[in-house]
Amino acid sequence: MYTKAIYLISAFVLIYSCTSHADVVIGDFEGDLGTWISFPDSGAVLELGTVGTTSGNSSLNLTVIGGYWELQWILPEGLVLDLNNVTTLELDAAMLVDNFAEGTWTKIDKLAINSDLGWREVDVTTVIDKGTGEEIASKDWGTWSGDSNRTITWDIGAVGYDWTGLTDSSYVTFSIAAMGAGVFHIDNIRLNGVDIPGWPTPEQAKKPSPAHRANDIPRSVTLSWKPGIAAQTHNLFFGSDLNDVNNATLAEHSGVIVVEGLDVNNYEIDNLDFETIYYWRVDEVTGGTSGSIYKGILWSFTSEPYSYKIPGENITASAGSSYPGNDPNNTINESGLNPENMDLHSQITSDMWLGTGIDGNNVWIRYDFNKLYKLHEMLVWNYNGAIFSDAGFKEVKIEYSDDGQTWETLPDVPEFAQAPGVEGYEYNTVVDFNEVSAQSVRLTVLSNWSGSDQFLSGLSEVRFMYIPVRAREPEPEAGTADVAVDAALSWRAGRDAAEHNVYISTNEQMVIDGNAPSQTVVESSYLAALMLGQTYYWRVDEVNNNETPDVWPGDIWNFSTREYVSIEDFEDYNDSQSYEIWNTWTDGYGIDENGSQMGHNPPPYSESAIVQNGKKSAPLYYDNTTADYSEVTRTFDVAQNLGANGADTLKLHYRGNTVTFYEAADGSIAMSGEGTDIWGNADQFRFAYKQLTGSGSIIARVDGIQNTNATAKAGVMIRSTLNANSSNAFLLLNASGTVSFQRRTTNGGSTTQTTVSGLQAPYWVKITRNGNSFTAQRSADGITWINVGSAVTISMGSTVYAGLAVTSHTANVLAAAAFSGIQTSDSITGDWAIAAIGDTEQAEGDNTPDVLFITLEDNNGRQSKVFASGSAVGTGVWTEWAIPYGNFTNIDITKIKRIKIGIGDSSDTLKGKGLVYIDNMCRGHALVQ
Repeated sequence: MYTKAIYLISAFVLIYSCTSHADVVIGDFEGDLGTWISFPDSGAVLELGTVGTTSGNSSLNLTVIGGYWELQWILPEGLVLDLNNVTTLELDAAMLVDNFAEGTWTKIDKLAINSDLGWREVDVTTVIDKGTGEEIASKDWGTWSGDSNRTITWDIGAVGYDWTGLTDSSYVTFSIAAMGAGVFHIDNIRLNGVDIPGWPTPEQAKKPSPAHRANDIPRSVTLSWKPGIAAQTHNLFFGSDLNDVNNATLAEHSGVIVVEGLDVNNYEIDNLDFETIYYWRVDEVTGGTSGSIYKGILWSFTSEPYSYKIPGENITASAGSSYPGNDPNNTINESGLNPENMDLHSQITSDMWLGTGIDGNNVWIRYDFNKLYKLHEMLVWNYNGAIFSDAGFKEVKIEYSDDGQTWETLPDVPEFAQAPGVEGYEYNTVVDFNEVSAQSVRLTVLSNWSGSDQFLSGLSEVRFMYIPVRAREPEPEAGTADVAVDAALSWRAGRDAAEHNVYISTNEQMVIDGNAPSQTVVESSYLAALMLGQTYYWRVDEVNNNETPDVWPGDIWNFSTREYVSIEDFEDYNDSQSYEIWNTWTDGYGIDENGSQMGHNPPPYSESAIVQNGKKSAPLYYDNTTADYSEVTRTFDVAQNLGANGADTLKLHYRGNTVTFYEAADGSIAMSGEGTDIWGNADQFRFAYKQLTGSGSIIARVDGIQNTNATAKAGVMIRSTLNANSSNAFLLLNASGTVSFQRRTTNGGSTTQTTVSGLQAPYWVKITRNGNSFTAQRSADGITWINVGSAVTISMGSTVYAGLAVTSHTANVLAAAAFSGIQTSDSITGDWAIAAIGDTEQAEGDNTPDVLFITLEDNNGRQSKVFASGSAVGTGVWTEWAIPYGNFTNIDITKIKRIKIGIGDSSDTLKGKGLVYIDNMCRGHALVQ
């Protein structure tokens, strides 16, 4: 048994403006999650929701499944929190009763700091429910009712800990410990009793874009922000002087751009200067000329530089000659530069390059770039040896080439300044390339600082600066997956671009060759007609017919589109009038021949504990004991094109309940079993078996095993007798994803096993008997088999039992399992028989067998029905059902008017009764690899 900890990490301080207030909200979750994340990759799902909301329109849903959890807020740069002035931390929390299993608990009991001081953790004994005054360090949250909220208060001031010394690299954590899986609803996390300069009040503008202190911002930029509460208009102040912008008013604003009365929360600024810090603030106005004005926090960003450094990894250096141990690549790999100040070079000669000229030719060094660049200038650190600094270049011939074959001489090359031969040498020569286009540059020494010939001449470092004329910073970023098919492609335009040629295709070579479909646009964005489940390659060529060259080809980028888009996720239904799930999905209410009921009754109608993904699923009750069928129907106001964006498959997810045993017409089997385990000296499980005479084998694919326990088990077994202590060989898959070869080699003996972890259902298992030798094998595809351990000798009689075994690993609790692809050798005979081994009081399943189907109906009234696996209603685990459109016949998939989901087959009436859950119906196309 363990707890899970959820860490709430606060808080930061901006450096400008001074606003004092008693409550500092560090998590309002309005419109986005901000920088709150699940960390480190703990698997917690963070989503915005409405349950538990105490202010604004949304709260944080934190879904957890066990283990230690960390909810973390990434600290912005340069911000400090003085916890010595904080009295309490509060948050509003809610938990639906159904979110957590009976008997689980939650408590809030720790405060921790991780900082330059190291990790410190303090037990906080005074954690109270603010509403009732109750101490809740060990409060059972499971007793809370419905959606009711509790305000949780940590009395930080009572801790009495000295937090002096925290810096802007510090962060604060607050632990929520819980046992069991479920969903927390959290809102309005706030610090009380502290003044944090620069922290926005609810009335002030917040969340600026560009982000505060951002760098390399384009010279044409759209400023945007999240409005304060009740803001009706916005007054914007913008300029390059901190004090001018901070002190500006509508009446006095010398040197500041002022935009008064904006009715939108964005504004475009053009023609900014290069590499300049700009300051801006937004004052929020709550109403007309008589309304209140809330002065905004001062934000800043730095505009883009005029030129950028070509990275050393994009350059290859070569030389006519080199002194031993002096590689020419030393001049571009930043060796010798001070990590604390990359403009300062050492005097260590092994971090430089020295040419010898021993071949009688001039010393030269050449630089080849990975592509063509528009060069701005070259910064030069000359040879900086302490004793031999006069080996530095002096008079230099510089040539450049766009193909490495034809060279042109750069005019007006300045004399290279001599290096001082001391530590901390800053570059002292700048060569202007006048924005020539080049892929190669060659430097030839005409003289050095020795006063003699150029024998032994060298350099410490060079830095090439280029003008960014190519398209860059693609959105989506290269390699991004799950891109929406309606997403616009965008990029940062090249400096001189007048228009953009966009090439995009699923064929990478066509894009490389420029043969892909293309479109010319004047904006740096493009809305492509994307298909589902495809990997796209694209590039943007920047064009300006008044420049030479007039086209700058772009890099090749790629992304993959989303495979499926939702038709119905069942998330929007609730218990309000007209929003009930049965109001959209009509069921068999009042129809004698239709035995369906959509949703629970009494409410809540939707299911929130058993979900495939998201927060809700659809409970579909079926009762064909007296009815002809059980079917629910959704009718669309407008016929749906299920084939849009290249969709060729309908997919939904279902989860049945336990059935005792059922073999469907397709050979699949659903069954369930309970019992403490198959292990030790005796077993408790349900066994579906046939007789095996002599040697033989049994194969099955375990499609799923219900997670009643991490080691709930389902698999294939050969067993000597039906006694609980019988010798046996058992290859299983358990709910945690482990395949194990278990065996008890003698009646009443102990059980041993060989395991392979990290495998998930569906997965194939196989047991083979050859005389008294038993072999276990596993397979991901049912074709290629891998031995699990070595063969084991177990003495058994000639006639034994071979079959399928299921145990819940929990007394008096049934676990459902589903099998398919079952194959037995000819030596295994007879019909399936069912036995409760070791636990003769095993319960019957919740569901009785029947078949699940889906029907599509087009706007001409034509229908097509497809049945799921016969074991669907007894799966006990969420199962993905993917149906190629080719399985639906004689309908127009582009004009679907109705979707029907049901249980029952008029041609094979099983008269089943029970409950099936449905979730996340979507259409799409599996990703083409």
